[in-house]
Amino acid sequence: MGKATVEQLVRLLSNRIHMGELRPGTQLAEIALASQMGVSRNTLREAFRLLARDGLVEHLPNRGVFVRTITEDCDDIYAFRRFVELGALDHVHRDPHITAQCLYSMKNACDEAERAGARGDWAKAGAANTDFHQAIVDLVGCERLSEQTRIVLTQARLLFLSQADWKAVHKPFIEGNRSILAALQRDDVEHARLLLSDYLFRSKQLVGECR
Repeated sequence: MGKATVEQLVRLLSNRIHMGELRPGTQLAEIALASQMGVSRNTLREAFRLLARDGLVEHLPNRGVFVRTITEDCDDIYAFRRFVELGALDHVHRDPHITAQCLYSMKNACDEAERAGARGDWAKAGAANTDFHQAIVDLVGCERLSEQTRIVLTQARLLFLSQADWKAVHKPFIEGNRSILAALQRDDVEHARLLLSDYLFRSKQLVGECR
């Protein structure tokens, strides 16, 4: 890749976590990674600092930088998701252009999750699931909120990637996303809200059981 900025590195490494390429506990070897990405070690260290601020990596003294293993933040992650995602549904159809874009993104995410699940690629199915819920928050049309949600959903990806059985934490919810989308497409926002609320409750409960 060409010369990358700190912000581009942060987005790239976050996306690799999102896609399940960098899993919890993976060591990020500074010299090798800087060489691979064509950046200085100082630039990479600054990216690590920002990723640590966002709760995605951790620096272990005398050992190095590792992708974070999340075990204790489940309650906070789901409290944020419940407040923000359910609130975002109030913005359906406030801006027809944004709503159309988000519904299109949700459909693509559902399609991708179903294809990935059919071939047993549960890492990609989980990434598509996250894309679906990001699109719900994007309905608000607030870049700052979308960016903060992107961080929290990446933390949630680390929570899911820490589970022993990825299929168990993703397969039950592929159909649930499709049902939420169908309710929004027929403009039944209240039903979508009920489905999403139940979805988040069951997801949090299942993650707790699978630890």
